[in-house]
Amino acid sequence: MRALKRALLNISYNRQVFFLNGLILAAALMLLGFAALALFNVHFLTASWEEVNNVVLYLDNTLEEGEQKKLAALLKNWPEVAEVRLVNPETAIKEFTQLSAEAKELMSGLPATIFPPALDLTIHNMAQDDFKSFILKLGSTPGLIYLDYGQNIYEEVGKISGFLRVVALVAALIIMLLIMVIAAFTIKVALYQRRREIEVEWLVGATPAFIKMPFLWEGGIMGLFSGLVAAAVFAAFSLVAPIGEEILATFLPAIPIKLFDARLCPLLLLAGPFLALPGTFWGLRRVLK
Repeated sequence: MRALKRALLNISYNRQVFFLNGLILAAALMLLGFAALALFNVHFLTASWEEVNNVVLYLDNTLEEGEQKKLAALLKNWPEVAEVRLVNPETAIKEFTQLSAEAKELMSGLPATIFPPALDLTIHNMAQDDFKSFILKLGSTPGLIYLDYGQNIYEEVGKISGFLRVVALVAALIIMLLIMVIAAFTIKVALYQRRREIEVEWLVGATPAFIKMPFLWEGGIMGLFSGLVAAAVFAAFSLVAPIGEEILATFLPAIPIKLFDARLCPLLLLAGPFLALPGTFWGLRRVLK
């Protein structure tokens, strides 16, 4: 408790410096909050991009209609499958010609057998690994000649989502490191300002722990203060976030972007002392040997 009292006394003597450094840390925490929000948005958007709800199985023309119906009934009982629609060549060519006048003209004079029979599967949402296992299981379907679920698009979306996640994560890590560096620099300045006091403490036999503890308390209090400020400002941002989301929805209707997430407020509050304390300890370790 004596170290805490000394820390509070030092803060009261240097209020302006404390508040200035605390606000700088709060600004860095706000950047961290927006980086985390970007990571949430990337995860939400790419998760929706990676969802596959439709798989088409193209079957061998030699399969009889009865065998096709049996296969459709079999797949309908799979837990991953929500609905199965049997599409015969006549239905396929009819649906294709309804797409446009050009499609109708293109198919004029061609036999219906140009399209193989197919099973159009509507599947439940599932994890990526479960989906890959499901596709492998479908590959053993009797009479299957081709399986289509937009493979090329699915793989490209997976690459893009992975890249975006890495970028957002790296940005968050850089900001976290920056916060610790700011805390370390702040403590070094405090050490320099009180160097005479520290020299006297060394001369009278004070231990390194006795000298360090008030500075660690100061770092923790400053981190808590910056976390409170960042969480409060971020919470206040929720008042204008819906307006910004509406504006973005006007220009990007297909991409829902969230500008506020209430879960980040307690995270920012905890991130302040959690990041300031290691930075403080780092600054003390390099100076007080």
